Amino acid sequence: MAVLEFISRPYIAAETVGSEGAFYSGAPVDELYYLCIGTRSKFALEIIKGEELVKPFYNKKHFCVIGIAGRRAGAFEITRHIFEKFILSGQRFETLKDYLQDFLENTYVD
Repeated sequence: MAVLEFISRPYIAAETVGSEGAFYSGAPVDELYYLCIGTRSKFALEIIKGEELVKPFYNKKHFCVIGIAGRRAGAFEITRHIFEKFILSGQRFETLKDYLQDFLENTYVD
């Protein structure tokens, strides 16, 4: 199973139901989509369904979760919001990955 860390205030899509505490129980929830930043990933941001995170492929891979959605469309909406903030940030970042890294460094991770 993947190792998940959550930022202190993740983006949560409007359609996501359930208590916020359920997301922090240690194991991914099968039905949810997680917006993750992988510590060793070549991708800036990944959307991974909870049921995938328990498969052997993800064993001991480390992800920082910055968003949670109940549907795939919700995950894409959060991603759009993050891209919009990146574009409107006014800061000069070479890549989205640099922007997200700066975001993580300035956000408390549980």
